[in-house]
Amino acid sequence: MKIRLKSFNFDVVDIFGRSEVDIEAAPATLKRLLQELTQNSRGRIELIDPQDGEFNEEYIVLVNKHEFRTLPQELETQLSDGDEVQIGLLYILEGG
Repeated sequence: MKIRLKSFNFDVVDIFGRSEVDIEAAPATLKRLLQELTQNSRGRIELIDPQDGEFNEEYIVLVNKHEFRTLPQELETQLSDGDEVQIGLLYILEGG
């Protein structure tokens, strides 16, 4: 299964070296993908708290252009081949 990860978060972009990347053999659920990104970031991003497994509310995550909280299974949403996941920081989107 392959998904496309897009980011408007500088830390995520820095990890991959670009704002879009295709991830081969992606995890089955959104939560597992976010956990893996957190683990692979070497402490630079924390999408999922490693202690309690809760989502970090400083971020926004879209699956196929839908905010994940609007999806029936939220973080447990099953990812499918061709899905697009977008990640960003809320404060960047809110302006200031």
